[in-house]
Amino acid sequence: MIKNIIFVLLAIVMIDTTCVNAQVVLSKNPQWIPTNCPLSPNALIVHNGYLFAGADNGASRSSDDGNTWHVVNNGLSSLPSVLSFCSFGDKLLGGAFYSGGLYLSTNNGDNWKPYGTSQRITSFVIHNNYIFGSTSTWSLVRSTDSGATWQFPDTTYGEMTFLHHSDDVSCSAVTANTNFVFAANDHGNIYRSSNNGDSWEHIFTSTDSLGGEVYAMTALDSLIIVEMYGSLIRSTDNGNTWSLIHNINFTARTFITFNDLIFTGGYYGVQYSSDGGENWNVLNTGLPDSASIDAFAINDGYLFAGAYVTGSISAGGLWRIPLSDFASAVKTNDVPKQTPTVSIVNDNIQFNNVDNSIDKIIFYNATGQVVKEIKNVASLPVKDFSSGFYEVVFSSKTTIMYTTKIILNK
Repeated sequence: MIKNIIFVLLAIVMIDTTCVNAQVVLSKNPQWIPTNCPLSPNALIVHNGYLFAGADNGASRSSDDGNTWHVVNNGLSSLPSVLSFCSFGDKLLGGAFYSGGLYLSTNNGDNWKPYGTSQRITSFVIHNNYIFGSTSTWSLVRSTDSGATWQFPDTTYGEMTFLHHSDDVSCSAVTANTNFVFAANDHGNIYRSSNNGDSWEHIFTSTDSLGGEVYAMTALDSLIIVEMYGSLIRSTDNGNTWSLIHNINFTARTFITFNDLIFTGGYYGVQYSSDGGENWNVLNTGLPDSASIDAFAINDGYLFAGAYVTGSISAGGLWRIPLSDFASAVKTNDVPKQTPTVSIVNDNIQFNNVDNSIDKIIFYNATGQVVKEIKNVASLPVKDFSSGFYEVVFSSKTTIMYTTKIILNK
């Protein structure tokens, strides 16, 4: 008799899945290809199928993966330097620097208007229905209404004064996973919130050997990777314990994840890891020398990297690389027409909306081990499984297409 069954359905095409520990092997020599982007992007985002690039001279939009572009600055100020983007439903938010403040477009960039705050938001993170932003004054702000109004999260925890900018300590990076929001300051302290920023706990303090300021961080399930003054530290348990990653030679400024791949960009171009950050590989073929990566985006099976070239801003631009060059990646147009779902019916695990594009269904336990791998079927007996957490992966013959997380308490 099953007393309690909890499902968390992640109905997202091509979702990040660290529990899937497939060995990533390059299928060919990956090489970056320049696009026709007229900018050296500070920010990239995919919104409603369009690729947007933001830079010192405003925003541009592409509908064909960077081959052609349209300038979309209508409503932005005369100094429209775009630092960041956030896609939230039908809203596209853009953070501007010189003019200050936040701008909103509800028609895919055709028109913009000032919106929500005069804070210069340099990066965004979405957690549940909250939007968190890190500002150019190194404060952490939060919106509960899709960006219309902003507030400082509660700072009742003694050391969280860094959420409000001061001369001594300030917020320098923010990220989130399913359960937590993580924020860091320029003294190398990392904090975690399990209640959408209402309260925080201190989970890491930097050592003298690491330095202080956190430049970038990313969260992927329970894996957290933080760049701290030229070093990488990593937690595999939501920040409870940390370890130093030694075998690196770069300074990270931005991260992006795709399935079991983690990409990071910075002053030394691009590097990637397929083993949770333990080892890193250089991925710079095709990029100009001294390319400094400021932004990433993924669309239609491509990874995009926005860069400027040290000493020559005009030499920057936007490059792309096919994710099909990695064995674990395919283009996103190879997806099922319906979203697979899971339910319990008469002590059976029932699979719904599973069409012929799904080749197999794989169950992974909490440690990433394969518990059961089956061909496309309608159901399985619950008695075949022990109590615990499972990640259910729906896969075609070439790619992970959807994942669902399930906890069985029997």
